Amino acid sequence: MSVPIILTYYSHTASNSNIRQKVLNKAKKDHDCSIQRLVNLVENINTYKDTQLLKKYLKN
Repeated sequence: MSVPIILTYYSHTASNSNIRQKVLNKAKKDHDCSIQRLVNLVENINTYKDTQLLKKYLKN
C-alpha cells in the first residue's frame, strides 16, 4: 500500500477533520487520480454500497 493511500485511509478514519482536509487538499493539488477515486468512494460509500460493481470488487 502506498503512502498516499495510507494517508487517505487515515484521514477518513481520524476524527481530526483538519488532518482529513489537509490530505484531501494535497491529493487534489497533486492531481492524484487514484487518491481522488478512493476519496470519492469513501465519501459516497452509502451510495455505492448496494451496487453490483462494488459487490463484485469486494468479492475478489
